[in-house]
Amino acid sequence: MIKLNHAMQIKFNQSQKQSEVIFSAYKSVNQLESALIKLIAVSKPIDIRTAAISSIKANSFLDEAIQNLQEQLNNNTVNNLAKNLIELKPQRMKIIKFGKKNKDDLAFLIIKQIEPQVNDIAKNLDLLIQKDKLKISNLLLQFETQTLQTLQTLGLIIIATIVLLFIINHFLRSAKLELKKLNQNLEMKVKKRTQQLEDSNHEIQHTIDKLKKTKNKLVESEKMASLVDLVTGVAHEINTPIGICISSATHWQDQTNYFSSLYSSGVLQKKDFEKYIVDANETATLLNSNLSKAANLISSFKEVAVDPKNELPTEFDLNFYIKGIILSLKPELNKTPHLIELICKEEVMVTSMQSTFSPMISHLISNSLTHAFDGIESGRITLELKKESKIIQIIYTDNGIGISKENIHKIFDPFYTTKRGSDCYGLGLCIIYNLITHTLNGTIKCSSELDRYTKFVIEFPQKLLS
Repeated sequence: MIKLNHAMQIKFNQSQKQSEVIFSAYKSVNQLESALIKLIAVSKPIDIRTAAISSIKANSFLDEAIQNLQEQLNNNTVNNLAKNLIELKPQRMKIIKFGKKNKDDLAFLIIKQIEPQVNDIAKNLDLLIQKDKLKISNLLLQFETQTLQTLQTLGLIIIATIVLLFIINHFLRSAKLELKKLNQNLEMKVKKRTQQLEDSNHEIQHTIDKLKKTKNKLVESEKMASLVDLVTGVAHEINTPIGICISSATHWQDQTNYFSSLYSSGVLQKKDFEKYIVDANETATLLNSNLSKAANLISSFKEVAVDPKNELPTEFDLNFYIKGIILSLKPELNKTPHLIELICKEEVMVTSMQSTFSPMISHLISNSLTHAFDGIESGRITLELKKESKIIQIIYTDNGIGISKENIHKIFDPFYTTKRGSDCYGLGLCIIYNLITHTLNGTIKCSSELDRYTKFVIEFPQKLLS
């Protein structure tokens, strides 16, 4: 619609401009005729001059108007009109000339001669004016027609838009209902899934509770099994010296009763007294020996359950401390041909339980002297200290007889020993394991090869939190 208005506005502007040019030409003809008549009618020289000037101006305006008309229309009528004006120009100049000289007869004669041509020019101008009016009327009619068509098209577009909006609204309602159904279905699915998850969580929680109970039962069972093994081992180890002590005490009591009866009846002889003294001495020796064994066993058993709750971590140089432990064992080591070496050239500062390292190192060395170097003339023990990040490593190695693959997993069990009956209770490595894992929060691993070596790798944190 805007484009149509713009196009019609351009056409109206062109028509208006053409009408103005035609009207200007028509007006110039009228001015020319008036100027010529006035030129003939006046008699005073000054009026003749004024009329002549007006006539010349009218001629100039008419020429200019015809030229503009040619530029605007450029058709046969305008061309003929221009041609007629060109042909009339000499006569017009003669009329001006005769008017100046007051030769009215000659001037009217020329006017009479050119009257048909002037009338023809006037008719052509009238014809152009009529054509211009017709053109403007056609433009108005075309504008009205195109406006009507545009309005009809616009109406159709509006109707189509309303129908389309109605269809879209219908689809939107349908989509809204479908979306509502989907949301309802989704909510139901979510609720159902949530319920399933809650049920699954309940089942999982129930399973976890059962697993915890089962784990607790297993832990209790393992504790009971360990306790049974421990009690069985303690009972087995203590039973022998205690049984010997009981037998010895019973025998001593019987000998004492017999000696007392001899003394009461007055038949006690010197040889009976001497025999009683010998038996009493042997029995006391036997009691003392087996009670000492039982006491040592109980002392070792107490070390297995050591609990350093009253001790706090302290900072010390582990290298210097282990050197002191080895130095304290020199008297015992000097009795053997075996050598011990500490590999560490710098201080190793740790914050840990200082009292833990003495029994740990002592038990390791004692274990090597008792078991690893059995049948070996000259053994060698190396202790190497390493610090990696914030972890301390103690690598203990001996070149003894080694441990078989089927027995290496048993070495940390309480009362496991390969030399039972020779004052070996099988608690040394168990004590070491408990000290490292429970007191130092560390780990201990063992690797061995028969007749070559046994190695213990001990790791624990450099700083132990209190």
